[in-house]
Parts: sequence; structure tokens; C-alpha cells
Amino acid sequence: MLKKVIKSYHKAYIQNQYSIIKIKYQSLKLANILILIKAEYQLIDIFKERRKNNMAINYTIIERKKINDETAPVKYYALTKSSGEMTLRKLAKRISSISTVSTVDTLAVLEALLQVIPEELAEGNIVRLGDFGSFYTTAKSEGTETEDEFNESLIKKTRIKFRPGHEVKSVLNNVQYKKLKLN
Repeated sequence: MLKKVIKSYHKAYIQNQYSIIKIKYQSLKLANILILIKAEYQLIDIFKERRKNNMAINYTIIERKKINDETAPVKYYALTKSSGEMTLRKLAKRISSISTVSTVDTLAVLEALLQVIPEELAEGNIVRLGDFGSFYTTAKSEGTETEDEFNESLIKKTRIKFRPGHEVKSVLNNVQYKKLKLN
């Protein structure tokens, strides 16, 4: 009788431990999701902060003629100039500095993201990154006179397109420009 009681108590203890482990695992998954959501909102805050700081995109002016029309007058256009470069490692460091995730963990997540996005695009999926925007594919092909004449060999190129999300559009719609002086 005592053995049965001990066995049932032991079984209940093991089930309880399993439940605790399961809850801890689910909590960890939830914590990671919350960390990623927090990082996304912090990036959005960075965009907003840059907008407040009146960061500007540099540009110069170039002249262009219509290629196929030699009689067309020359016109002048803005040509944006990069003011720097943000590498994946720098991005991971920056995200890490505004979150509770280490640079190494952030870099690992970004590397995984860079691996998964092309795979998803190759499967024909749209990759939506919340308020940041969406990546999707388009195809460039030659045309045919009828639908029946068209075949896969006429598709020449797959292009990746990006459609900015609400927050990115908001930041870019309010961007300032600064003309660079040429020496």
C-alpha cells in the first residue's frame, strides 16, 4: 500500500515538474517574441528620433538628356549621396544597445532573418516585417501575342521589390534634404 502511495506521489511530482518545465519553455518563447517586438518598436522610435533631429539626405545636382531624343533640352535632377553605411554588425550593436538582447544574439537573429527571407521569396511568399514593410517578387518576361504561346522560358528575371510600411513611409515622407557643394 505504501509503495502505491509513493509511486502515485512520485508520478504526480514528475508530472508537476514536466508542467513547470513546459511553462518555463513557453515563457522563454514568449519572452523572445516580446524582445523581438520591443526591438521592432525601438527601431521605429529610432526612425522617429532621426526625424526629430532633422537628419538630412545629402544630394548633388546632375544634368541629363533624354537618351532617345537628342533635341530634348538638358534638365537638372537631384542625385542622392550616401552619408555612410550601416553594416549588419553595426546594426546588431545598435539594436543591442537599445534592448536587452546581446549583440551576438541580435546578430544571430539577423543572420537567420537574412537566410529565411530569400527562401520565403523563392517559394513565392510575401515577407511582411510589420510596420517596417514587405518584400515580394516580380518577374520580367518577354511578351507573346497569345496566352497559349507563353511559356516559362520567356521569364528572364526575378526581381525583389520592397514596399515600405506605414512607419517607414512616414519617416521618408518627412525627410529633409541637404545640397552638397561640389569643390
